[in-house]
Amino acid sequence: MIRNLVLFFTLIFPFYAFSYVGPGGGLSVIGSFIALISLIFFVLIGFIWYPLKRFFYKKENDLDNDIPE
Repeated sequence: MIRNLVLFFTLIFPFYAFSYVGPGGGLSVIGSFIALISLIFFVLIGFIWYPLKRFFYKKENDLDNDIPE
């Protein structure tokens, strides 16, 4: 019971953790952030730009096919 209370209060009221984040950890965080931004950018391109491009290309080809020769 005492052990559970100590664990509970340790998780609720954590002490300050004075720790060092080395260059490898910092670069990992920066790389992950850049990957996340790139993912969002490419998802937007995939879901917005390509369907619009296909729609306009199809519309342009339909207009070209309507012209009698």
